[in-house]
Amino acid sequence: EKGYFFLRLVENTVGREKFDAFLKNYFQGNAFKVMTTEAFINHLKDNLLNNSLYDSINADSWIYGPGLPENLPIPNSNKFELVNAQIEDWKNGTDVKKLETNDWTSHEWLHFVRNLPENLSFSQMQNLDNAFGLTKSGNSEVLAAWFQHTIKNNYVPANARMKEFLVSVGRRKFLTPTYSALKSFGKLAMAKEIYKEARPNYHSVSRQTMDELLGF
Repeated sequence: EKGYFFLRLVENTVGREKFDAFLKNYFQGNAFKVMTTEAFINHLKDNLLNNSLYDSINADSWIYGPGLPENLPIPNSNKFELVNAQIEDWKNGTDVKKLETNDWTSHEWLHFVRNLPENLSFSQMQNLDNAFGLTKSGNSEVLAAWFQHTIKNNYVPANARMKEFLVSVGRRKFLTPTYSALKSFGKLAMAKEIYKEARPNYHSVSRQTMDELLGF
């Protein structure tokens, strides 16, 4: 990660065009050769950064110092802002089928599900599910986030998939919030029934945590 951010800092300093040309020439001139740190610094100064620019970005601290220097480039993306805008449009009455989700990755879907309003009607849950197939998602992160809503809002059509999920996965990061939600929203009996079936498949660490959580 530190190497990536250093190169990103160099690119931001000289511009993409110069940096791309530098990379192309570097790979063409050094293919199948050994490169040392000191030789790379000399190459960098001779072909891209003069001494003034080199010092201005605190390059020696990046190369030789511990940790991440203060001039760490901050990644900037509006992806989640665009997701938030779709949520707001939906809350303001836009038909769920008209939301712009075609190019979303799993990260955006997870952000979408996590940031839905906490209190949703059955009709709202059903419309979301029918439009996006959330209950049928093959992504465990998205499923676990979706079950937080289905449990709290008593969306019964997701119960069978939730049980299948709890029986088939074993990671506490998914088990703990799902069983906790069942317990918190008056479904402790359901949680224990599912857990009784699923428990033999869990790692001992997961069993210990769920035993304590559910009083099993």
